[in-house]
Amino acid sequence: MLRWKSLLFLFLFPLVIVTGLYPILSVTVSGTQIPIAWVDQDNSEFSQLVYDRLQENERLNIKPLNQEEAGRQVQTGEVEAVFLIEAGFEEQLKTGETGEIINWIRSEASTLDAFAKEKIASEAVRVMLNSKAAQFVADRQGEEAWEGTFKRADSYWVPEPLFQMEFKWKRGVEKQGGAALPLSVQGMISFLLLYVMGVTAYLYRQWFEDKKTGLLERIRLSTGHVYYYYGAWLLIQFALLISVTLFVFALMVPVFHVTWSLLTPWMLQLMVIISIVHVFLFMMAITLRSSGLFFSICASIILASFLLGGIPLESLDGFRIGKWLPHGWLFD
Repeated sequence: MLRWKSLLFLFLFPLVIVTGLYPILSVTVSGTQIPIAWVDQDNSEFSQLVYDRLQENERLNIKPLNQEEAGRQVQTGEVEAVFLIEAGFEEQLKTGETGEIINWIRSEASTLDAFAKEKIASEAVRVMLNSKAAQFVADRQGEEAWEGTFKRADSYWVPEPLFQMEFKWKRGVEKQGGAALPLSVQGMISFLLLYVMGVTAYLYRQWFEDKKTGLLERIRLSTGHVYYYYGAWLLIQFALLISVTLFVFALMVPVFHVTWSLLTPWMLQLMVIISIVHVFLFMMAITLRSSGLFFSICASIILASFLLGGIPLESLDGFRIGKWLPHGWLFD
């Protein structure tokens, strides 16, 4: 506590990290696009309409290609998948048939194409339902009513469709007050946990120095125990770690433009995890005599937590390894 430069660094380093990582995380998350090949063999008004609407999606990079070139690019990994719009696409949508109107070609390396698949399916269903409604009215009021009814039905999908299914992503996103915490902020929280765990281990350096110089033994001889030393150490470190956590979350509000209502559940969860990690390292520091062994174990745990905590890696027993690590607790 008396080393003011170390204490200053403890708080200034997260400030540099938050302001430095913000543009990187924001660009990485918002700039990620899924390359998709689009092969239109129908060349109809409906297929063009679906294509135009998909082009408006910022997460998709639609490439109109011929079938041969699209097949080559999916094999080389240049695109995630190929969506082949069969001839008769428009006629089938008008009659309400949805079977085998779009072929989906992917490789074993494809990972993000399911997102595109859902978007394409939703747009096709949107056009089909609008067409069915227009045809229903046209059968009763004449063909001249078809186009107007189609546009009228389509307007009910904006800004949100009348019929939608809500999905809850079990990993990484929690809904609070109808909004989800941005992925860039979740990435920052992940880095914060990494930093706090590292700081927790580093602060025990003085503990082992006190053991080595005989300070703990002298305290034991003069007072009969070292309980006060342990208690003061535990409380002071915990106060420092919580202060750093609160400081970083306070920074994220203006930097990442998020509200406290979204951050508070994450902050409370992070504090609980920090408390558990702190107590675990505290018990390990009491038990181990070698500082080298202590810091080696700490480094292994911290690296494993950061690298495996957010990855759904399966163990031999079928359990995800990350769920046993601090980062896994944070994002589960």
